[in-house]
Amino acid sequence: MRNRIKLMRITIPVILAACFLNFMFLSPNGLRYKGLGPIVQFQVDPNFAGVGLQANDAVNTIRKAAMQWFSTGESPLAFSFKGNQTGKSPTSFDSIECNTNPTEILADNPVFSQDSADPDCSAESCTFVWSCAGFTNPRAISIQFNTHDFSFTPVQSSNNRINLEAIALHAFGHAAGLSHCQVGETEAQCDAHNVNGQTNPENESVMYGFPESIATLSQDDVSGLQALYGIQKIPFPESSSTTSYRLSAREAQDVINYQENLALPPSGDWWRTPNNLNQRAADLITAYHAVRRTPESLNEEIDNWAEERPAPPPPTSGEIALILDQKRQIMEQYYSKVQGSVPNFTETELAGVRSHTGSALFSHMLLKPYLDAKAGQSIGIVNRNFELMQSLRKAVIDEQVKRGIYE
Repeated sequence: MRNRIKLMRITIPVILAACFLNFMFLSPNGLRYKGLGPIVQFQVDPNFAGVGLQANDAVNTIRKAAMQWFSTGESPLAFSFKGNQTGKSPTSFDSIECNTNPTEILADNPVFSQDSADPDCSAESCTFVWSCAGFTNPRAISIQFNTHDFSFTPVQSSNNRINLEAIALHAFGHAAGLSHCQVGETEAQCDAHNVNGQTNPENESVMYGFPESIATLSQDDVSGLQALYGIQKIPFPESSSTTSYRLSAREAQDVINYQENLALPPSGDWWRTPNNLNQRAADLITAYHAVRRTPESLNEEIDNWAEERPAPPPPTSGEIALILDQKRQIMEQYYSKVQGSVPNFTETELAGVRSHTGSALFSHMLLKPYLDAKAGQSIGIVNRNFELMQSLRKAVIDEQVKRGIYE
């Protein structure tokens, strides 16, 4: 087998180990991370001994593979790079505690290479997944690349070297909860541990059992991921045959960092709950309806409060329509000016605007159902802002392509 997966069920105190459209789950009914937008943090050992890769090549290739599951997989699950580490072995059994918060994802998940012979990892890579007995979620993961028996390259396989990105993409697919038939299994044996229509991935898929050169997720890979975690489709401009307007690996990490900052304890998943997103949509609509305050209007409000005058009546439907039309014109003028300046932007400015549009479209995706329900008269300006943001993103990426700095 080109990539081995070990599913570790942790009991107290005994550890049990077992090996395990076209996609398969790691366990028959789906082993999945908990939460509305689960984020699995990992650290990479940059010293890929015996590979002949520069440290940055190996780390960046692994990061790119991990980010693809978020940017192309179009589901809420994300893998988040959290710097380097120096370990050369999987997470130890003794470090995983199951009596407290057994559904919580541990933060220290190592990715590393091993240039010594390891009977537990004779394939090109091995993915270790730990879960606590009685629970259907992973508790920790480790990914090991076998540099004792194989050499890797960050690009397409050549000179008997293995495409590191393809193998890393496959390994993170196992860490997400996806699998394939094991080497030596008959079709009947493989079908025996499939349920609900799951089938063995085909050879065009990353999760095929021999993923030596496939470095782009197939629709089967995406479908398997979405079957576990649901769909999260960010509304990017439609890609051409030569240019993708999806999140780059760098942007994907920015969006993931944004989510992690919102989810810092004690908040957790609160920010993705329907109640919170509904409130955010309501606040945005209120802002669209608000009249721009001037020093004169603020002074008038203070005088009214001091003299206890009755509050002015809320704006009429016609007044709101006029406010929205004025704001739409201002917004269109602003976008027109920014987009017209794109050819003059520096590389840093292009990257900054691209990142901003990616985060904005991500937020729009989360809020859209609630905006559609609440927007009322504001629906026109909400949709227009979205269209202009898409257009700006396309202009920025097209300029990067033109300059040869597209990533």
